[in-house]
Amino acid sequence: MPSLDAVSRRGFTAASLALLAGCRLNKLPQYHSRLHKAFLVVDVAQPGTVDVGGGSDRATDEKKGIVAAAASIAEGIIGLKLQGRLREVMPPQRVSALIAEVMVARMSEIELEHVSLKEMPDTRMDFRVNAFGIRSASDLEPVSYHFDFRTLLVYEPEGKKIWRFSRQLGAPISDVHVAAWSNSAVGDISNAVALDNLETAELEAVMIAMVQDATNLFMEQLAYDFYKAKMGRR
Repeated sequence: MPSLDAVSRRGFTAASLALLAGCRLNKLPQYHSRLHKAFLVVDVAQPGTVDVGGGSDRATDEKKGIVAAAASIAEGIIGLKLQGRLREVMPPQRVSALIAEVMVARMSEIELEHVSLKEMPDTRMDFRVNAFGIRSASDLEPVSYHFDFRTLLVYEPEGKKIWRFSRQLGAPISDVHVAAWSNSAVGDISNAVALDNLETAELEAVMIAMVQDATNLFMEQLAYDFYKAKMGRR
């Protein structure tokens, strides 16, 4: 198992995890020793969205108001164009596959073996993405991604819900890009215009990094709870 330090990164500090633990379902301490084989179900409910604009103050005089209105239209066009490209490179089925790939690869960290349904798993892991995408206050402001999801662990022999966690995860796209693609020629991606100017393959690479980052953050939460359960703590 990873150490407590290894499973606490960026937004997932031990303090924030402790605050969350008291307000959600967590029966892992009682069931931890019975969990060995897991079956994974990933569902992405809808395509990604892009929200650009609406965050800056608008001037009240007529001349500046016209400029502000033109800026809003430009932001809307960038947002719609970028959303279309995001949905093209990251359709729900692609996002589902990327999430499953990361989760399966990291299951050994919590001492679970990923198996098919026919292999009689003792644990079902349901991961549902309710919404995901990117947003920024304007087309030139820093862009952040968001992942709104809920997950449920079920102990299959009893049909017992034993762990539930829901949260919206996010990080600046530039941070994710630098962390995952530090040697890439794409450079520092910080706003919607820069994202929209990327070639399709480059945009896809950044979006893959976004999905992988969110899934890894979630797996660190799960590993943290499994670590506490193994130590006999809630």
